[in-house]
Amino acid sequence: MMPARLFATCAALALCPALLAETQWVPVTEGRLEIQNTDLQSPDAEAPAIVPLRRTGVQIQVRGLVAEATVTQRFENVLDRAIEAEYVFPLPHDAAVNATEMRVGERVIRGHIAKRDEARRAYEDAKAQAKRTSLLEQERPNIFTQSVANIGPGEAIEVVIRYVQTLPYVDGCYELVFPMVVGPRYIPGEPLIEESGQSHAGRGRLQDTDQVPDASRITPPVLAPGQRCGFDIDIHVNIDVGVPIVELRSRAHSIDVRRVGESQASVTLASDDRIPNEDFVLEIDVAGDQPQVGVVAHHDGEQGYFVLILQPAEASESVQIRPRELLCVLDCSGSMDGRPVELAKRAAERLLTGLRPNDQFNVISFSVEACLFASEPVPATSANVAAGIAHVRSLQAGGGTEMITGVRAALSHPPPDGYLRIVAFFTDGYIGNDAAIIGAVQRLLGSARLFAFGVGSSVNRYLLDRMAEVGRGTAQHILLNDPPEDAVDRFAERMSKPNLTDIGIDWAGLEVRDLTPSAIPDVFAGVPVYVYGRYDEPGDATIEIVGRVGTEPRAARIHVVLPGPDDEHSPLPSIWARQRIKQLELVKLGGGCAAAAEEQITELALKYSLMSAYTSFVAVDESPSLHADGAPQYVAVSVPMPEGVKYETTINQAAHCRPRGCLGGGPIGPLGAAIVGVLAIVEWRRRKVGRCVPKR
Repeated sequence: MMPARLFATCAALALCPALLAETQWVPVTEGRLEIQNTDLQSPDAEAPAIVPLRRTGVQIQVRGLVAEATVTQRFENVLDRAIEAEYVFPLPHDAAVNATEMRVGERVIRGHIAKRDEARRAYEDAKAQAKRTSLLEQERPNIFTQSVANIGPGEAIEVVIRYVQTLPYVDGCYELVFPMVVGPRYIPGEPLIEESGQSHAGRGRLQDTDQVPDASRITPPVLAPGQRCGFDIDIHVNIDVGVPIVELRSRAHSIDVRRVGESQASVTLASDDRIPNEDFVLEIDVAGDQPQVGVVAHHDGEQGYFVLILQPAEASESVQIRPRELLCVLDCSGSMDGRPVELAKRAAERLLTGLRPNDQFNVISFSVEACLFASEPVPATSANVAAGIAHVRSLQAGGGTEMITGVRAALSHPPPDGYLRIVAFFTDGYIGNDAAIIGAVQRLLGSARLFAFGVGSSVNRYLLDRMAEVGRGTAQHILLNDPPEDAVDRFAERMSKPNLTDIGIDWAGLEVRDLTPSAIPDVFAGVPVYVYGRYDEPGDATIEIVGRVGTEPRAARIHVVLPGPDDEHSPLPSIWARQRIKQLELVKLGGGCAAAAEEQITELALKYSLMSAYTSFVAVDESPSLHADGAPQYVAVSVPMPEGVKYETTINQAAHCRPRGCLGGGPIGPLGAAIVGVLAIVEWRRRKVGRCVPKR
């Protein structure tokens, strides 16, 4: 259900129509393939340069709230010598990657899970013996490296990856996301150089640093403007959600849809839209009101697993909302230049126009350093709001992404007494020090709520979703085709209603354990929370969920059946283990015992055959070796620039931030300055507007 429009248009906008002109966005076209590394040319001068990854095929089966996916990557060698291909690519960050296999002709070699260093040794040994081998490693929960060694001349090898995940259900829709490209990461810190002189743990574009010691593993080569990647992607989704489907929407791609009854459908990526440079986002709009609570459970004979879905009832009209301190934090780094920053600015304007008279606000922009609209939050008077909007419009994108400065500027000081601090954080998340940012939000949050808005075609959803999770808020994503006002209106609709807090569950004698998350987060209207757990013995009972909406107590009862052993396959064991690993990762980021967390993650990943930061899948073809002379030729797969991201302000970004309209730190434009001066000069002088916060 679409929320009602909540905001009136600010009268000040009428004063500056020239500033409302929107940058025209032109999607990427087929382009041309230009690979200039002559070392990778075939001996036949007229043959094309080598592009080892030829295609990616994706098959996804959606059953209710669970998606099971099979990803097939086909690597080919056109040279007269063996090659080793390496491809850095994304997968959904909450997916449980639980199986791989390597296909060489008619042979199928199943990958086996092992500790990361053991898997790497097995791969290197097989490579040295000229055996065909593949290795899948996790760099981040949403970034993976696929290595395939000893692909023979004229040979093709396919690598198959399987994963399962639960789909988020938001505002009446299930959302299926398949990310296609790893966006270019900004790497802070000083370069690391080992004693041997080697400065790369991997073979990426950028050096490892003291803040991102694996930078060289998450920065694959990027195609320059005018170049087109040498592979396409096919996506097929079969859907059976068990309830009538109202509508199927693709937010970024053209799709072909075939309906099979009320609750089933087949979706295929259109043949003219297969360049892998932006997220595939499919919304499955289902009919009817969804239950406020519900349980899906399975027992595999040894252990039972379940997921409990919590969704709050509507709050009564008598519940009062506290006055808010709204902090709009905008990423103005080089990767946001162009349409992304314009969308973020439009969204921020919408937020400011929706403020209530008893609210306060501030605007924080960051790239290399953070800049504040005002030295402290200002009351949401019409003059201050108009001045804030003029400031937002003056912002320009450029420079690096020192996100920690934006986090500190927003959270380092306590909110005013009696106010609820709401942080709206707009970014594409293109950074390498994800863990440092998530950890900083955990440590500095206090009583605030952080809501993350991903802006762009292929944002870092792992970072944004985790920031929102530890920030006790929600995450939304604004794609290049999306009106940003819609996302802001949904956010405002949620904030206009108190969320369900202080949640507890009386299991009425059911012996459940290993719940994740262990502390149930707040539940916002239209955004259910999933609680995962295990049980030993089957049973049924009427459980009670209690909590508060504002100061009013709330309770809901539901009859739960935890079934006995079932011979049918279920993805729930893998899903539970993946969620448990996520919770352990957050404990580590929050300052918990790192060694204990790593040990528990490794143990879980090995037991449930899952990818993690400490486990990898390796496959070795034990058939006769290639009898190759010397090591195989290493070939990295170059990835496209994400749609809407500018190469010249991202890959070739300047070392220093150019003025971005931070008052006192750069020009804001004559028209904006005139409006601001007329509306709020006295307020500005009093509050020393425009103080910049240097990088710390």
